[in-house]
Amino acid sequence: MNQTTQTTDARRQQAAPPPTRPPYAGRKKKNTAALHLLRATMALVGGVIAVAGLLLLILPMFRVKSIKVEGNTQYTAEEIIEASGIKVGDEIFAIGSKEEIRQRIWAWDTNHYIDGVGMRRGLSTVTIVVTPPQNLMVTEFNGKYYMIDRGFRVLHESENKADFARLPEVELPVIGALAVGRTLTFENADADLSYITDLLDTLEKAEILDSVTALNVSSRFHLSYETENGCRVELGKAGELSSKLELVEVILDKRSATDAVVDVSNVQKPTYRRLDSADVLLSN
Repeated sequence: MNQTTQTTDARRQQAAPPPTRPPYAGRKKKNTAALHLLRATMALVGGVIAVAGLLLLILPMFRVKSIKVEGNTQYTAEEIIEASGIKVGDEIFAIGSKEEIRQRIWAWDTNHYIDGVGMRRGLSTVTIVVTPPQNLMVTEFNGKYYMIDRGFRVLHESENKADFARLPEVELPVIGALAVGRTLTFENADADLSYITDLLDTLEKAEILDSVTALNVSSRFHLSYETENGCRVELGKAGELSSKLELVEVILDKRSATDAVVDVSNVQKPTYRRLDSADVLLSN
């Protein structure tokens, strides 16, 4: 190589700029969070579709094979089952909700013999649970007689008191309005009447209520009841009812309960008398 060629190459090397790397543009990062969310959503949708398909195959296999009725009412089990609309062979999960069954039976029960309706559902068995109205009583209003329950719901009406001969007669606070199928209202709409249910509960707990033939709850200050053997018990004002009934039991353990009056309105000075004799002060 001659000197001229070497000189030319040297010049070229000096003139040519050194190679440079292109500026780093960087790669666009993937949105991994969105990708994971998309995959999870697709998996969830797929799972739901699979479960729905499985249910469509399995659910028709669960059919009603037997229907039971629990609870005592005036109706037969067959009548209640028919009113429920449930039939043997129905798909167990397509018979309706508990509320739907309750509304069907209540709409059918024009006699108001049923107060509560419940339902238990198994894989092949449906159990309908019915409860009758509690603490049935009869009260007189405007010359007619009405059957009511402890919630003051009016169940039946009759002009003949003998139609309700097995029920205790109750004297209530002054009635404002009354109609069969509805809860009666009182003239004093704001009155606290919880003392009435308190008395019913106390009598029931003491196992006395079944023998009661009459109740006077017209005033919370003058409560009384009568039993089938002709004993009238004066309780006085509401309060200390359990203690008063215990005192009555002690008194009647020693004296006849037939055709007698027991007054425990003053627990310090209870009295007992036969209907044909003068009062006897028991504290003496």
